[in-house]
Amino acid sequence: MLLHYSLKNLETAYKNFFYDLKKAKSKGVGFPKFKKKNVSKQSYKTNLTNGNIQVIENHLKLPKLGWVKFYKSQEITGHVVNVTVTRTSSGKYIASILCETEIEKHLQVTQNIGLDLGIKYYLVTSDGEVVDNPKYYRTQTRK
Repeated sequence: MLLHYSLKNLETAYKNFFYDLKKAKSKGVGFPKFKKKNVSKQSYKTNLTNGNIQVIENHLKLPKLGWVKFYKSQEITGHVVNVTVTRTSSGKYIASILCETEIEKHLQVTQNIGLDLGIKYYLVTSDGEVVDNPKYYRTQTRK
């Protein structure tokens, strides 16, 4: 399953290359190049098949690697879809976990308002509320 995303990325690269040849305008997409193994940034992506990705407290189960201890920057809620493991140039590994969650919508519109974006005032609503322009450029040049 580890090769699945590599082949998917290769297919996307070739599609972009041949699409670029058909178009008159060039997007700057060239022929797919071989990426060396010892580059500064490496990554691989794996998806959830047969429960091969699990998260329990601060441990992550990955295929071919087993259980790996990691630091959670935020709570993982919902159903895990895939994990991307990236090695940075400093030698650290970062795991990005993609989850699906369901969100309940309880939105009831009682009235409509109009918004006017301008230069003198940043925002003026149809209710008469005025938001001043923050003018970041002028404050930064003074500093």
